[in-house]
Amino acid sequence: MANAKRQTWIDRAAAEVGHRFYLLGYSRILLPRGLRKLLAKSRWHRSWLAGDMGIYSDLMGNQYGVCDRLWTRSRKDGTRKDASYLTIFGKLLHPYDH
Repeated sequence: MANAKRQTWIDRAAAEVGHRFYLLGYSRILLPRGLRKLLAKSRWHRSWLAGDMGIYSDLMGNQYGVCDRLWTRSRKDGTRKDASYLTIFGKLLHPYDH
């Protein structure tokens, strides 16, 4: 029983970190290439990428993505710079602060 409770706590914590990475991407914060390589193919990287691309699900489970939105933005427009590790760490700790 204690092992099952511990596992659900770990799953919730992993989901919370994934949500914070989603918010990081949705805030248009660009992760440095080294960090993206370190996180490649992980749940956290997929969460960040979904946020960066604007992919989301509504409460009914319908998923929306880049083809459903009315605006577009080039990812290679040259205006985005890699965020510092301090900025990334701060946003992961306090995702709702502006």
